[in-house]
Amino acid sequence: MSELLREAASRPDRTFSYIWDRPGDEGHFVHRKRAYVAYYQPLDWYIATTVYEEDEVAPSARLQRNLLVLGSLVMSLALVLCLPLVRSIVRPMTRLSLAAERIGREGLDAASIPMGGTEEVRRLGEVLTKMITSIRISQHKLMESEGKYRSMMEAMDDMVIICSPDGVIEYANPSMTRFLGRDVSGMECREALGECGGFCVDSPVTSSGGGSLRFRLVRLERERHFHVTTCPVDHSDGTKSSMSIIRDVSDQARAEAQLLGAQQHIQNIINSMPSMVIGLDWSGRISLWNKESEQVLGLPQERVRGEDITFLPVEFAFLQDMHRSSMESSQVVKRNKLALQLRGEKAFCDVTVYPLDDGGGAVIRIDDVSDLVRLEEIMIQSEKMSSLGGLAAGMAHEINNPLAGIVQNAQVIRHRLSGELRADIDAAEECWTTLTAVNCYLERRRILSMVDMILDSGMRAARIVGNMLSFVRKSGDEKRPEDLAVLLDKTVELATNDYDLKKKYDFRQIEIVREYAEDVPEVLCEASKIQQVFMNLLKNGAQAMVDVSDRPSRFILRIGPEGDGVRVEIEDNGTGLSDAVRKRIFEPFFTTKPIGSGTGLGLSVSYFIVTEHHGGSMRVETIPGRMTNFIMYFPAG
Repeated sequence: MSELLREAASRPDRTFSYIWDRPGDEGHFVHRKRAYVAYYQPLDWYIATTVYEEDEVAPSARLQRNLLVLGSLVMSLALVLCLPLVRSIVRPMTRLSLAAERIGREGLDAASIPMGGTEEVRRLGEVLTKMITSIRISQHKLMESEGKYRSMMEAMDDMVIICSPDGVIEYANPSMTRFLGRDVSGMECREALGECGGFCVDSPVTSSGGGSLRFRLVRLERERHFHVTTCPVDHSDGTKSSMSIIRDVSDQARAEAQLLGAQQHIQNIINSMPSMVIGLDWSGRISLWNKESEQVLGLPQERVRGEDITFLPVEFAFLQDMHRSSMESSQVVKRNKLALQLRGEKAFCDVTVYPLDDGGGAVIRIDDVSDLVRLEEIMIQSEKMSSLGGLAAGMAHEINNPLAGIVQNAQVIRHRLSGELRADIDAAEECWTTLTAVNCYLERRRILSMVDMILDSGMRAARIVGNMLSFVRKSGDEKRPEDLAVLLDKTVELATNDYDLKKKYDFRQIEIVREYAEDVPEVLCEASKIQQVFMNLLKNGAQAMVDVSDRPSRFILRIGPEGDGVRVEIEDNGTGLSDAVRKRIFEPFFTTKPIGSGTGLGLSVSYFIVTEHHGGSMRVETIPGRMTNFIMYFPAG
């Protein structure tokens, strides 16, 4: 029907015909009607009025007959009656038409709809008035919405551009204008933006189901970063523009980079710590796992992150109680010197749990204090040895006095029985005997040999006491020329009488083979420290030979010149050393002995004395299962 109205309005007669029913004959569409159409352009309205064609024809025929009968009377009466009626209809319609034309020329503000005329004309005026009022309200709301939209666009710190489908900038808000330094509206996008051409979209933004968004990160020179959000803008003609909202996120990008760098720096610091560091979140799950934890427990960070603390080996189950106690009390919980298995070896650890202030978890630190524990034991042992050394020195002095009396009286007895003094001969004659008879009796009863044994034992005891005093006496860092062969022999003799060595074996049962060269120069050294080195090597060698049962124990001691110095070798035929042990033999605290049987400092201290205190060298040669030979070199004094 709308197409018929448009077509009729465009024809000169502005009419069209159609078939319709009529009152009294409803449902029978056989009656022809004619419609007259007028187009009201200001409102884009098509106004039509219709009439049955047969109604048009019948009245005209009757009128013709009546006109013929009535003649001039009817004509006169019609003229008199029609003139007011025409005026009452035409004048309001004319006013409505003029008002419509005025609205078309001047807009809705010029609208003033007249309300006179027939009932139909008044109703039409009321409808037009309501319609104009509604249009005005909608127009006002549209203007308000457009004003808010424009104010929002102009107040935004973010830059906004709207580009047509062919890439021309339709709108650029003040932030974009300030950023570019000029108004770019109406210009081609990439040409206008220049180095900022990345803000433009390469392909049209389509809308599906209400629209779609694109998010991009554009990076310009000078380390500037922009977040670009692009969305479609629909037009009434079906075309789509692209609106891009551009936010400068350079500060945010720099902050994120700095945060990432700080996190990496903190992670590197944590990874460089010699302690195991384990971070737990509020639920007790592992959120931090440093390199030391990976190496000690053999669990990579990717494997344990997010796991519950119960995921750790069973021997770390105590951490659950420590963590619970720390979180409940908000206090640091610490346990010292716990015996744990680290790297497959028994170790002593200090374990500390630190609760975080915000209640977001805790940090566990596990420190391997095995070396500190051993050092404390060594210090205690050193104090004991220092006290024992002082006691031994005092005892040696006390022993020397009666020992000197025993040796001296034995020497006097032997001398008085020799007959060299006249007083001894006279005393024998006074006793009605002779010294010859007395000596004969003493020989027969083997008393003289007993006196010799007393004298020999006394002298031997005196040498032992002298060696012990020499060994425990503080040297005061005084170096003197010494014969290393003499020092080594004294140390062997002292080791033979060492009580600790006798607990596990009899040093006197070990064969000592001496291979000393002649004309060996003296060495400028501290005798007590060199004896300490020799004692450590002899004790270690004696202990290594305890476990060998298929051959007799034997030391081979070699001393000879080498270059400008003296070479000393102490070789045993014990169990030897494995390659792994040989590489670590001089490391502090390294020992192959059971816990409590050694400190692991004997050889490291010996190496330090030879190399640092005396400028020499020390190395080891070994055949596993056969022998171990410690070789030392000392520069001549």
